[in-house]
Amino acid sequence: MRTRCFNLCLLACVIALSSASPALAQEFGAKGGLNWSDLVYDRSDAALEVSPRAGLVAGGFVTFNWFGRLGLQVEGLFTERKTRVEPIVRDRLRYIEIPMLARYRVMGGESMRVFAVGGGSLSFLISASESVGGEPYDVKTAFEPRDFGAVVGADVEWKARYVFGVRYLYGVGDVYQSVPAQFQATQRSIQVTAGIRLR
Repeated sequence: MRTRCFNLCLLACVIALSSASPALAQEFGAKGGLNWSDLVYDRSDAALEVSPRAGLVAGGFVTFNWFGRLGLQVEGLFTERKTRVEPIVRDRLRYIEIPMLARYRVMGGESMRVFAVGGGSLSFLISASESVGGEPYDVKTAFEPRDFGAVVGADVEWKARYVFGVRYLYGVGDVYQSVPAQFQATQRSIQVTAGIRLR
């Protein structure tokens, strides 16, 4: 299921980008902010106390205006997903994240516009570390190398240049590669960002 979702989303990205002519690439820019991540275990008998921690998110975006109020935004982001498991266990996962989002202008005029956004996001794990009350150690092999999630959120543009956004990512695949059933978990993230359009 996880591989099928990943392949379908990747195919959709390729088709959408290949069908968009260069003339449609109306705007691009840079953004950054904070990412709060959480782990949701599939079974309640995991009996683990998990709390989100703030991590960094930064990258760029390209916007394609299709027709009317509807558009497409493709992003390339570096994201840190940090969690605290139990009182002293801290995990930090770093990903290259590629959200592909439909944008619909809900309201606004010349000075401010509001967009609803939604779509999918592919994430590629680049590093993973864990600390248990001391120095962090590498645990990358314990985690899946790819992650897929559904994304919903909103963007606010001010003066057609400054962009402020909030996103919720709902992970649909297991985070860990091979663990007992009670420790299988998926990720949830909230991103708050600010950015600027460069063109």
